[in-house]
Amino acid sequence: MVLIAQVILPQLKRQLMLLALVSVVLIAAGFATRLEPAVSLVFSASKLRYFHRYGQWSLPWQHIARVFQPSFTHALERIDIPYIGIKLNDIEIISERVSPRLASRLIHEQRDILVLACQQGEITKQQLQLNFSPYQMPSGFAVTGPIAAWLHQMEILHQAYGAHLFVPHSCFSQSSDELISLINQYKAP
Repeated sequence: MVLIAQVILPQLKRQLMLLALVSVVLIAAGFATRLEPAVSLVFSASKLRYFHRYGQWSLPWQHIARVFQPSFTHALERIDIPYIGIKLNDIEIISERVSPRLASRLIHEQRDILVLACQQGEITKQQLQLNFSPYQMPSGFAVTGPIAAWLHQMEILHQAYGAHLFVPHSCFSQSSDELISLINQYKAP
């Protein structure tokens, strides 16, 4: 299209070349964002890092109490939730390590876990409502905004399934048992 316009309007050659260059850059950026994983976990000897398109968090291993496969019982059958659950020793540490943008996104992505907990009778319908009231930390500090809403939701999910953080298993090629075992190997020393 730009080549045809250059033949018809030779006086706009520079502007049309710039338009073509911008188009190529935008197409390349679009392909790059489609190829990147939605979620990624990186673990080292010192910490666990979670990368998401909307931000990241990292936690030193000493602040992680447990990594496990959350589940519930339905008609005497144990059903695994397709997430990896992470229980924290202290919820305050995560509030300092997450951006409002990521917290807002996680509120909506984890909505299905809340709905499942309500269907199973683990939480009430009132607990399904977003709670934007300030979150009072044990240290006395109050958190507001999307991070506060996410922290309230984390407490509800902890009450229902015993984990504060939920990482979707669908983003990984390994089975949940393999991934949890690998994470626990890094956490163990």
